[in-house]
Formats: sequence, structure tokens, C-alpha cells
Amino acid sequence: MAFLESEMTEPPFHRWLRPRIIDIRQDGVTICIPFRPELAHSENPGFFHGGILMSAADIAGHAAIAAAQLDKAPTVSLSIEFLRPAPVGELILNANVRKMGQTLSRADIEILAQEKLVAIARGSFARLKV
Repeated sequence: MAFLESEMTEPPFHRWLRPRIIDIRQDGVTICIPFRPELAHSENPGFFHGGILMSAADIAGHAAIAAAQLDKAPTVSLSIEFLRPAPVGELILNANVRKMGQTLSRADIEILAQEKLVAIARGSFARLKV
């Protein structure tokens, strides 16, 4: 847990976004990101900006793989499908490890807002030490 906490707070961007670990499982993690006005899509906040969802998916996927391999896991590729606007509140991200490889691992990420699935993402992450 201490390793993952460090991974979640070390990068300055993470400190700005403020992800919080809710759960760590053998096959993944759950994190949340609370809404703040600067994360909105417009001056009249009603929804999260899509770039925040993409960044959050990257952090969650990285966290799932890094926790599984107990080492940093740089992102190699990341794709996302936005299913609906993400209303303000709290983003919940469930990242599940799909494949652990010698040099490359994969995670799937579900993003929920107000208990509704708003986006799904898939990322590939590198293993630095082989």
C-alpha cells in the first residue's frame, strides 16, 4: 500500500488531480477523484471535462499494474470510449489487470459518475525491469 500511495502522490500532476485509493485487490484497484470547478467542461460546471476522465483512466490503469508488479508502470498506449457526459460529484475508477506480461501488461478501466458508467478505457503499461 505504501508503494502505491507514493505512486499516486509523487507526480505533481497527480497532486493537482488528487486521486484517492479506495481499494486494492489482487487483480486491480479502485480510485476516486472528487470534483472541483477547475475539472469542469465549462464555466457553468455540470460535467467533468473529458480530458480529466482520460487522465484519471491513465492513473487508475497505471495504479493497477504498478500494484501488481510492485514497480513503476509507464503508459505505452491508452484508449477511451466516452459513453455519456460525467456529471459532477465523484469519479470512481475500477481498474482491472487483464494481462501481466514480461515487458508489457494490460488493464481495463471503468469510469463511473453518480453510479453510472460514463466511460471505458484500456491501457498497456511497460515493465521497466525484466
